[in-house]
Amino acid sequence: MTIEAHWPLYPELRTADSMRIERPEDVDLLLTRLADKDSGSATLVHRGRLTVIDEGTGGQLVDHDVLTAVHDGYGYLSYG
Repeated sequence: MTIEAHWPLYPELRTADSMRIERPEDVDLLLTRLADKDSGSATLVHRGRLTVIDEGTGGQLVDHDVLTAVHDGYGYLSYG
């Protein structure tokens, strides 16, 4: 399954970075890039997954949210 990662770059916040994760080695590259002091938390999007319908708006949504970050050598992951 392909995952897309998108994150802001500080201090400007007007710039961002992104990458596609398609192979296990891409995970190492993502973590290296997120460890950069100018990188913010990344939103991960699993492409190819089914979407759910928002009952309030009728729009399509992903069925979960994943955020990840690296700070001071530690990795963080939030799933909801």
